Amino acid sequence: MTMSKSILPDLEKEPTAVKTLFPDPDYFSSWNDAQKQKKESIDEQFDGKNPDIVCITHTDADGYGCEVMLREAYPNKEIVVITASAGRGPLKVPFVSEHVAKHISQDTPVYITDLSPNEGKGVDFIHEFRNQKELVVIDHHEWSEDNRQQIEWVAEVYHDTDRCATKITHDVLIENPRPEITALAELTQDHDLWIKEDRERSDALADLSKFVSRDVYVNLAREFGDDVIQSEEGLEYIKQSENERNTKTKLAIDRATFHDVNGYKLGIAYGGCDSSDVGEKLYTEYDVDLACIMYPAGQLSFRSPDGTDNALRMAKSLDGGGHPAAAGAKPDKVGDEIQYEVHWTTKGEALRNFVVDKFEEVTS
Repeated sequence: MTMSKSILPDLEKEPTAVKTLFPDPDYFSSWNDAQKQKKESIDEQFDGKNPDIVCITHTDADGYGCEVMLREAYPNKEIVVITASAGRGPLKVPFVSEHVAKHISQDTPVYITDLSPNEGKGVDFIHEFRNQKELVVIDHHEWSEDNRQQIEWVAEVYHDTDRCATKITHDVLIENPRPEITALAELTQDHDLWIKEDRERSDALADLSKFVSRDVYVNLAREFGDDVIQSEEGLEYIKQSENERNTKTKLAIDRATFHDVNGYKLGIAYGGCDSSDVGEKLYTEYDVDLACIMYPAGQLSFRSPDGTDNALRMAKSLDGGGHPAAAGAKPDKVGDEIQYEVHWTTKGEALRNFVVDKFEEVTS
């Protein structure tokens, strides 16, 4: 459905507290508009190129880290990297793959990294590359056995929930990695798998990946390895990103409500923010058994304490997915049953009630 950006207030001069109540205006572009822009972007990336390798990856530190490792493994190869979104949405893997396939031959090796198929969608996930001479899938998210079997018929699969995708790519592809590149893979894993043994440094790395473009991140990470967070340029970006993240986290926590559901404590926050940061504060400082972060566009992100699976159980109940303690979903509520304006002005009141009722079903 195409929505008009005109329903949004003019946020350009508003403070962060106001901006976080509303989604990015680009959210209201139609699926067709978003896909048209992505097609044009892919055309530009392939313009005049006959790449040796193509990679489709996710838009976070782990996805970008996979590109770093791929370029380290094949420094003399021309590599074209295309990003795709996880789960639902107009820019998910099947759509991106369909357009990428138009630009390459069946002899071009294709890597799909840090992206997983939706439940029961393994065939769709690799359909466009089913006849590719070399197709490699590297991922660490939870997969169903059905999805695994569907993908393994076509692709070489490296799937391990105990390593992040960057670390898997590093271990599988690079024979003699530079020490700083190995350290980068381990630092990425510390953040992406919530290991937190090197928390301050891995959080800084994640802040950097969210603040700069993919190209900037990959170039800096290749140049400095894990020391990128101490480089002059990296430090400047990280400080700005950290300040922004902390402000948004506090705002989301201040809007949180808490609910006793079948003996579980559920915390629900609202606003544009870092879901991992907000979720962790809710379960460590407020002792919730499940943290839910509601976004202005209607997405839900779930976090639960280490060693629990409440987050994944909730996400699956809404046709989402992820990890046992960190998952997400996008139910058909905001924009369909709940008006956007009502969602924003009430800080998600109706969606909160829906989440409480759904968690009651999941835990009963």
